[in-house]
Amino acid sequence: MALQAQPTEMHDGVLDLRHATLDDATIIPLRGKWHFFHSEFYPAQTMQSLDNKQFIHIPSEWNETQWRGKQLGAYGFATYQARILLPKNLASLAIHFSTQGTAYRVFANDRLIKEVGKVSKDAATAQARYENYLHIFDQVPDTLTLTFHISNYHYNKGGMWHEPLLGKREAVIQWHERLVAGEFIMLGAVLFMALYHFALFFFRPGYRAPLYFALLCVCTIVREGSLGDLLWVKVFPAIPWELLIKLEYLSLFVGFVMAYKFIQCLFAQEFHSIAVQILNLLFGFFIGFTILFPASVSSQIIVPFQFVFLGFVGYASWVLFQTIRHKRNGAIIFTIGVWFLFIAGINDVLYYNYLISTGATMTLGLFFYFFSQVLILAKRSSEAFSQNEKLSTELLLINNNLEQKIQERTQQLNENIEELNQSNQHLIQALEAVNQHKERLEDLNREKDGLVGVVAHDLRAPFNRQKGLLELLHLTGELNEEQKSFVALMKKTCEQGINFIRDLLVINNAESEIELPELVAVQIADFVQEIINDFGAIAQNKQIKIHFQMISNVEIKPTVPEYLQRILENLISNALKFSYPQKNILIQLNQLPNDWEITIEDQGQGIAESEMPQLFKKFKKLSARPTAGEDSSGLGLAIVKSLVEKLNGSISVKSTLGVGTTFSLRFPN
Repeated sequence: MALQAQPTEMHDGVLDLRHATLDDATIIPLRGKWHFFHSEFYPAQTMQSLDNKQFIHIPSEWNETQWRGKQLGAYGFATYQARILLPKNLASLAIHFSTQGTAYRVFANDRLIKEVGKVSKDAATAQARYENYLHIFDQVPDTLTLTFHISNYHYNKGGMWHEPLLGKREAVIQWHERLVAGEFIMLGAVLFMALYHFALFFFRPGYRAPLYFALLCVCTIVREGSLGDLLWVKVFPAIPWELLIKLEYLSLFVGFVMAYKFIQCLFAQEFHSIAVQILNLLFGFFIGFTILFPASVSSQIIVPFQFVFLGFVGYASWVLFQTIRHKRNGAIIFTIGVWFLFIAGINDVLYYNYLISTGATMTLGLFFYFFSQVLILAKRSSEAFSQNEKLSTELLLINNNLEQKIQERTQQLNENIEELNQSNQHLIQALEAVNQHKERLEDLNREKDGLVGVVAHDLRAPFNRQKGLLELLHLTGELNEEQKSFVALMKKTCEQGINFIRDLLVINNAESEIELPELVAVQIADFVQEIINDFGAIAQNKQIKIHFQMISNVEIKPTVPEYLQRILENLISNALKFSYPQKNILIQLNQLPNDWEITIEDQGQGIAESEMPQLFKKFKKLSARPTAGEDSSGLGLAIVKSLVEKLNGSISVKSTLGVGTTFSLRFPN
């Protein structure tokens, strides 16, 4: 499906196709003079009503265009418009829109049909993007007015780089499908060659020519995927525009490095080492410049590169002439393939500078170049096969007994391979069994978490009812002292059960929650003081003093109040439980450079060094016991550690037997 020249050139923003034949084999590029207005986004009617209209040839860039006595630069925004007069009773219509520089939206008869990137008058809000778009019209009008709004603040060239392609629906779709199929076929062939040459280098690492050629193939795949039909944009729709440009440029520069290193490996006697050093410096500069600077800056390097490319073409031509003169193996075929590539490259340089309108031909040039390498490989493989056949015959004549030995060794090797295969099969079966057990254990763990939640929830209600019933006993009449003690003991037992269930639910929920609840700004000092006040009665009963100290000012911090409260309550409660009467508990707040810290220091029994690894495990009760017979579920420190980690914090412990224990909590600012 070839592009057809339009019957008449577009003049003054109008293309008359009323007498043109639009069939299934005709696609018309909308080239010619388009109506142009810079620094404004106008609708179609406003553009048509303007006086002193200015026109610009499409495709082109607006750089250096004269606009109202001034020469335009790369950055800015503008409106383009063209009117296409279509044949009457046209059955279908479609238009293919290519990338523009560097964001655009297009209107058809005042109706927005597509926006690529973010078009804006303000550089801060504009977003560059490359994307091709195929639009199929539901209804075909007699007159089609196309209005483009284009903005560019990211590239060294702005404007309408590519003309739209118009035709019948079937023609445009078939052309696009053949274009995509051609790219996939070419890239698939290049990928196969890359893998083949990687394999050659793997088996012969001392010879680097296959490695350079394979890397050249990879660079070709990366570059072609970022041009043409924009394969990478289709495969990865969210790919950033800046990354796409860097892939395009880096694959070009690195590809040329691999190309001349490949030629040097093949024809080392003709390719001078000084030339390689000069090329390394030049392309090292291009690569580094592209990596370090954004596309708005690095894209300006393409013009110097084109001059370097032409110089490289001249030098490489001289090298290839010398290889032919010296009758190097495969020199003629290689030279023909390289010249196809050079011609395609020169054509693209002229095309992208709008000096010719042939279109980009690098894909075709690469195809012929890689095809020449296939011929060389086939020729060398054939020669190697003939040589091996000759050597094999000679070896058979000299060593008649060698074949028998090889057969014996081969049979032994096959037996070893069979044993290995059987061992591998056993390993695979064992691995499958392990995976099944793993999945079963994960299922059981999930069932356990669910069962714990259900059981704990269902047990809490009976305990609460029992506690309520005990409260009602006082209403039935006066209880004697023994009955009162029994009721008090039963109430304490209910409280212990309820507290245990609460701890069980907290640890189960903390382990099963995936997302952190919403953070709330909390005045930390006041928050800690309120929690300390809640423990005033317990501390007074045990004649323990709780001291609160601010080492440095800790301001408002984002946290989950429920989590932080639970953490502090458990640690202060433990400090009271395991401390003897008439002791002190010190709580300190401290602001650090990158986080803030809470320390809780008691003068209790301390923790043995051997018990430290068990400290934060669930249901682990250590040798130390509460000094006043208080209850302990064995879940408190496990809850603390789980909630601290939920808050992206850390906890550390220092303890000395008979002296006391200090817990340190750190949380990010």
